[in-house]
Amino acid sequence: MRQDGRVLIFILVLVPSVLSQCLVDKRATELLKESFSDFENYWDEEINVDISLDVHSLNILQNINQLELEATLVREWKIPALRASQSICSDKLSITKFGGMVPVPPVRFSNAIHYSVQKHSVSIYLLQNGTFVHSERFKQTIPCVSKSLSYPFGNTTCSLLWAIDDSLGGKMNYTIKKVNTNGNQAGEFVLSTTNSIQDGTELSIIWTFFRGPNKLLFLFYLPSTLFLIIPWLSLLLGPMAITRVIMNMISLILLLLVYLINFAGLPETSLISAVDLWKIFSLLFVIMIIVELVVVTLMASLGRTRKCSRNRSGRYEMEPLYEEMNDLRNRRTRRTCGVCRISALIVDLITFIVMGTIFVVFNLCYYYEKELIVDYINNFKLEQLKFF
Repeated sequence: MRQDGRVLIFILVLVPSVLSQCLVDKRATELLKESFSDFENYWDEEINVDISLDVHSLNILQNINQLELEATLVREWKIPALRASQSICSDKLSITKFGGMVPVPPVRFSNAIHYSVQKHSVSIYLLQNGTFVHSERFKQTIPCVSKSLSYPFGNTTCSLLWAIDDSLGGKMNYTIKKVNTNGNQAGEFVLSTTNSIQDGTELSIIWTFFRGPNKLLFLFYLPSTLFLIIPWLSLLLGPMAITRVIMNMISLILLLLVYLINFAGLPETSLISAVDLWKIFSLLFVIMIIVELVVVTLMASLGRTRKCSRNRSGRYEMEPLYEEMNDLRNRRTRRTCGVCRISALIVDLITFIVMGTIFVVFNLCYYYEKELIVDYINNFKLEQLKFF
């Protein structure tokens, strides 16, 4: 049967081509149509199939962590026994209307969540060199894996997998010829790299995305950093305890507002993420400065009277904290000892240097080793604390 088919193709195609040099499209189409019924016998031979993917749009669905893509899939292959194209006058011959008769090398997406083909986009051509070209436009949704614990510096990886289908029999060698991605934006994510991998019976294209950090840097990290610098600088105000309390409390409230405003845009995780680590540090940073203020206020208040003083109007007045308002109010109250005030100022200065060093060291560790720190915190168990 196979030999008869080859003889038929030789008679119908090659002989007329010798006589007329080449066939016009109409005549060549008629001859190819007659020989289509015998194509299935040629799948026993080794066929090389080149796959090209032209991606038109990418969109990451953050709520379900999936990638929605629209692309054109092109398959190119040759049937060694077929030499009909040598007789075609045109550069390429459209045989789309006979597409149902042409066995197309199958491609099966093994991890497709949703897959649909635009039927009007399907086309099949036969080139002069004997190459069949099949193209179709499709929409597909595939799963993604995100490193949300490193947010916003982590990557999101989405893989498109093809399983080689040998239902037609024979040996077909699939190769990813090229992958072209138009644009590098996928919603709020930016395309970093595109890799194609061929592993035996499976082909895969892996897109790696990263979230553009500029938005979060300007709306989250920058404001929160400024609200940390204000309490830190308040340490230089010395005995102005009331002013320092107001500055620290306002900074703490503003920090919480920034975190609340940006909460909706952060990924939901059940573990501590890099953003959570920053939140924890910033809150502890401000709280430590407030605690230091309480300590130095107590130090500077040593030696003061422990009871209220009654003025001439009959009202009782308390002495201001840390001697802050004595000069302004021109009170004749008992001042604290000079040694206590100087000791408090020295503690403020030392705390200013220490807290500034802690802030710089934390930022360096946060930038370079945040994943290691986050992983350690998430794997830490209270049972590891052994006090005895």
